[in-house]
Amino acid sequence: MAKHELCKEMVQYIVMEQLSRPQDMHSIYGPVGLFIQQLNMHNLMFGADLVIRQIGEPDINIWQLPWQHLKRALYDAVSRHRAVNVDNERTFHGHVGEIDSCIAKSVVNKFATHEKHVLRYVNTGAFWSEGQLGDIGRSDGSCIHCGSPNVGAAHVLWNCDKVNCHRKFKGLANVRAEVLPTCIQFGIPAAMTACFHQPYWGEDLQPTIQLQPHEAKAIGVPQGSKHTYAATCDNKVLKGILDREGICMSRTHRILRCLIHASFVRPLTSMCLQTVAGNTHSHITLPLVERVCGGPVVS
Repeated sequence: MAKHELCKEMVQYIVMEQLSRPQDMHSIYGPVGLFIQQLNMHNLMFGADLVIRQIGEPDINIWQLPWQHLKRALYDAVSRHRAVNVDNERTFHGHVGEIDSCIAKSVVNKFATHEKHVLRYVNTGAFWSEGQLGDIGRSDGSCIHCGSPNVGAAHVLWNCDKVNCHRKFKGLANVRAEVLPTCIQFGIPAAMTACFHQPYWGEDLQPTIQLQPHEAKAIGVPQGSKHTYAATCDNKVLKGILDREGICMSRTHRILRCLIHASFVRPLTSMCLQTVAGNTHSHITLPLVERVCGGPVVS
């Protein structure tokens, strides 16, 4: 629909008519009716003020939000609802919380067709380890590459010496799989935390295993008094900016969504992003911040 006042009044009238008869919602058709039905399927509420609401999420005003961001905002709202259902119904990946779909897409888009299929095969749960095949009598449970007995999925993905010798990227070669969240082991990127002194995915997902210094550095935990102090200062600076705008400091992806949806003045938005992106310490979780500095992104 065009952003014209007559169109707005017409849609508002249709919405009020349909919401006044909730018992007939399942049989209502037309663009607006089908739109409301689809939103309700994903626990999204749509009112006559043309604002889409969901508990714990920023409001989406489809009349005021620029068209180029509306599709992305709706897709992300549905994606987060789907991720919650998957998190509750699937068990192979452990607890995920919210998936960072931007990182997942950027990684997948860099792969060739075969590599894309392999990654999807693993992070959708279609991959069966030799140990699981052994439980149903389809294998003896030993690794087909190195012969290690009773191996799980993490063995082939992380610990098999015969596989690791062919890896091109050696940066994680000495990181134990058990120090990583299960979802990370399966290639599912959990949303980044907003706390600079924690691992990239936050302490809620991090296993309670003692980290070696090189492992802590690899997963984003600052090492040494200099970087630890810098992380503490970064937390205070970011918290102060967000507190002034009434935004809860929970996860980086939520902060960035609020920066886009909230009615911020441009200088404050720029200052907040520059404060985070301007720090060059290695523990900074930069990928999300760099994308937003390049232009508005709803993640």
